[in-house]
Amino acid sequence: MPNFNPPIVNHKRALIQFIISDLPSIFLSLALFLGGIWLLSLRIPGWSLFFGLIITPLGIVFTIYTLDDIARNVVAPPPFKPVRCNVCGKITYAKEDEKDVICWRCREDITEKILEEKAR
Repeated sequence: MPNFNPPIVNHKRALIQFIISDLPSIFLSLALFLGGIWLLSLRIPGWSLFFGLIITPLGIVFTIYTLDDIARNVVAPPPFKPVRCNVCGKITYAKEDEKDVICWRCREDITEKILEEKAR
């Protein structure tokens, strides 16, 4: 019998994961972006332009990277990995410990063919 974690434990684990790793990344990336804009607005000769033009794009790129990482963890959780179907070769998601993977389309086709053969 497989050991399933109750949903409450999974929600707590996801919340802790978000607070520990994702939230600081969001704050840091937005701080870089807004800090760069603030430095540009100070109009200190040379320095605000120099540091502001470096920090602002860095903050934008870091924000995009952080939001992309968070979205990937929500859409395809870490226990799943993209693998190729053994029948058609298209990309599908499977658990990390599975070796032989067949996508749902191929499973339906195989099931239909088996039912057709049984009907004969």
